Amino acid sequence: MTEVRISERPRGGAGSSAGLFRSFHRARLRAALRVRVPLLVLASAALAAGIWGGITATPSARVDAATQPTGRVAGPAVAAPVAQLAGGATDPAAAQAAASPAVVSAAIDPADGQPIASISPVPAVPPQAATPVAPTPLYSISVTARGHQTELDACQWVRMDVGAIAPIVGAHNFCHGDIVLDMTMGEIVSVTGTDLDGDYQITGSRDARAGEDAARATAGLSGDLLFQTCYWDDARGLRLVTAVKVDLSLPPSVVG
Repeated sequence: MTEVRISERPRGGAGSSAGLFRSFHRARLRAALRVRVPLLVLASAALAAGIWGGITATPSARVDAATQPTGRVAGPAVAAPVAQLAGGATDPAAAQAAASPAVVSAAIDPADGQPIASISPVPAVPPQAATPVAPTPLYSISVTARGHQTELDACQWVRMDVGAIAPIVGAHNFCHGDIVLDMTMGEIVSVTGTDLDGDYQITGSRDARAGEDAARATAGLSGDLLFQTCYWDDARGLRLVTAVKVDLSLPPSVVG
């Protein structure tokens, strides 16, 4: 019988080498894991922080975009008016536009849904012409008699038809006839009585002498009525005031 011997491999042989390599690979894996795991943890933390920051920043960014103006202005730019002396504008249309207020409206931009400011000038409203105001009578005379000297001496306002260019209404200055001395052009006198009712506007005056021919004394004058009284200074004689009848319900006319 043949004797079979099983000999042991020396400790420094192939089996020992494989064990050493396995130990070496395990050591490298542990070293690599010690480096890669912290890096992986840091990268994951950074990625999570970035995602969280994007989530939390999105509403704020949207709010800012919605509340901040886009900076786009439709239409022509509105320049600040230039100070000028009155009447210095050479372009009436530009002067009117500069003086007009502006209306700001908002439109939606279809590209991003943001409002676009739009400024358009409001046409200036021309000032309304003032409605003429009829003058108010400053004097009121009630004619109570027809006649001449006798009626005047009775201290009345008297209508005298003596051949002048128009009827004469007179009174002594000491019987309130002195208002004739104060009458000036353009003033209104209200008259009642003896078919002379109406309002009369003063157009002029002339001096005359008592006893003078009425037609000659009033020649060249025109009017619908004459007012007469004496000056306080007898040497000056009489004052004759011409007047035309007016309708105060109509716009006043200019007496010149």
